[in-house]
Amino acid sequence: MKLKYFYKIEDDKLIRGSGYKIPDGFIEYEKGSEPQEFLDLYHQELLENAKQLKKRGIEQTFNNTLSQGYTCSNGIKMNSTDSDIRKLKDGYDLANALGSETMIVRDYNNENHELTLNEVFDMLKELGANYQTQLQKLWKLKDDIVNSNSIEDVENIRWN
Repeated sequence: MKLKYFYKIEDDKLIRGSGYKIPDGFIEYEKGSEPQEFLDLYHQELLENAKQLKKRGIEQTFNNTLSQGYTCSNGIKMNSTDSDIRKLKDGYDLANALGSETMIVRDYNNENHELTLNEVFDMLKELGANYQTQLQKLWKLKDDIVNSNSIEDVENIRWN
C-alpha cells in the first residue's frame, strides 16, 4: 500500500497530512506536484512562522539590551528596565514628598551613591529617554516584520 498525501483548507488555514487512507473532506495530491492553492497557503504559513520567531527574537534582544544597564551622563551605570526606572521614580517621589534634598541610589553594580534629588531627576530623564529610544526601535522592527512579504525580508531584519 502506497503512502498518500492529502490536504484541506479550513478557515484559510492549510491542514495537511499523510497516511494510507484519505480522511473525508481532504484532497489527495502527489508529493512534488502540490496544487497552487496548497503552495500559496504553505508559503504563507512559513512566512507567518518566520515572523513570529523574529518577533520573539527582537523582543528578547530588547529585554537583554535593557537588562545590560545604561550609563548616565554622571558616569553612574543604572539598571534600565521599565520596572527599574519605576522603582527609582518611586524612590524619588517618596524622597521629594518627605522633603529630602538627597537620596541614596543603588547602581547597576549594587554600589550606593548619595545624590541630590536634582541629580536623580536628571538620571530619570536620561533613563526614560533611553527606554523610549529602545522601545521605539522595538516598535519599528515589529512593524517591519509585520510588513515583510518574504522570509528573506524577515531574516534581514536586525536589532543592530
